[in-house]
Amino acid sequence: MNFGIRLSFASLAAAGLLATATGCMDEETVSAALETAAEQVAANEGVNETLTGELSYLAPGEYIVNDQAFFVSEDTEITGGIYSCYTDGGPGTDENGNAVVSCTASELEETLASGTIVFAEVVIVDGVAQSITEYGSTAPESGEGSADGSGGGEVGVSGSLAGELSYLAPGEYIVNDQAFFVSDSTEITGGIYSCYTDGGPSTDENGNAAVSCPLSDFEETLESGTIVFAEVVIVDGVAQSITEYETY
Repeated sequence: MNFGIRLSFASLAAAGLLATATGCMDEETVSAALETAAEQVAANEGVNETLTGELSYLAPGEYIVNDQAFFVSEDTEITGGIYSCYTDGGPGTDENGNAVVSCTASELEETLASGTIVFAEVVIVDGVAQSITEYGSTAPESGEGSADGSGGGEVGVSGSLAGELSYLAPGEYIVNDQAFFVSDSTEITGGIYSCYTDGGPSTDENGNAAVSCPLSDFEETLESGTIVFAEVVIVDGVAQSITEYETY
């Protein structure tokens, strides 16, 4: 299958495009993925897989997922609404939280190029995405595997991290370069940076955060640009608890 697309690893590297890749990939990882893609395209070959994970922008029409570089075309069916292609200024999903908005390649590319973190399932045939479908904290059951959609499961980091939180989008934050989601079930303890009582910080006798903080109030604090330090317990990419702490 010849899509008339050629990837020059040397020209991309010279243009400094390796540094545009987002997520936690280092330059060596991106370099290897680009070199592999260049060899495949030069041989008029390409990967045939269904992959799930965080998308990263490489160059116009060229993305990467799970260290696999791929192309998009005008025929790629893109379904967004979670990270891109918002409707009426907010996410566009069905009652189950699935992406439902038809998204153009240029709209998705603008989102990725801006540095927004996007998780999606990508069906790739001969190195070109046939479809890109955004998802939330868990991957579709089809998941990673061959182009017929075999395999799959939950995705997302699990562990405890501590550091400065940053706001990415509604329900999506980042700490120590690790993106994660929050939900209505996330237990948030504030009082140091957010959810003040009586107009000021509220802590226990040891200076620990002591205020149960609603998600909406906490998100408003982060979105305003307030610096917040917290310990975050994450399971499958979703915060189970967020506890503010003071820095000295």
